[in-house]
Amino acid sequence: MPAPLKIVIVGDGAVGKTCLLKRFTEGRFPETYVPTVFDNAEAALTLDDGRDCLVSLWDTAGQEDYAHLRRMSFPNVHAFVVPFSSTRASSFDNVVRTWLPECAEADATAPVILARTKIDLPSRVDHAMGAALAREVGVGYVSTSALTGEGVRELFHAAARAALDQRERAAARLAKRTRLRRALSYLGLLKLPGAPRSPLAAGRL
Repeated sequence: MPAPLKIVIVGDGAVGKTCLLKRFTEGRFPETYVPTVFDNAEAALTLDDGRDCLVSLWDTAGQEDYAHLRRMSFPNVHAFVVPFSSTRASSFDNVVRTWLPECAEADATAPVILARTKIDLPSRVDHAMGAALAREVGVGYVSTSALTGEGVRELFHAAARAALDQRERAAARLAKRTRLRRALSYLGLLKLPGAPRSPLAAGRL
């Protein structure tokens, strides 16, 4: 199986990042809140389209005091999950103010999935508001409840699918460039290190 797809979870503190991760990887809901500094877990997935992949899920702290530690988890990211709480409008506002810019700064090519959390509670941010933002900025979106499990599998499978699609597109682009370079080398238009001299360049054709 190829190397794990690295999926990093970023968002305000206490929006349910760790609860989503625990529900998905362990099938449980943590009863007590402990602020996360850093944590990660791996899971093997079979996506709905039949593709298998291994994901490495990185949980991060939302507090500004840990910003330098959070950013240490960004290198080689394949996708971001950005949760906001349906019960706290400020966490929704911070998606645009803080988290999407931070994701773009880390890797503008990495797909982003927004996650509306705590939908089992009375909402101040409804599903339509999250969907409208996702459409506006061009990212994925899932409503979730870590307490009931609703939407959690869909969320992480969406992130894995987006990351895998991105990886496969990048591999296809690399293969295309490699074929082009080899063709140019054969025609004598490009010299690759260690490549034999082409018959055309040697004047034998």
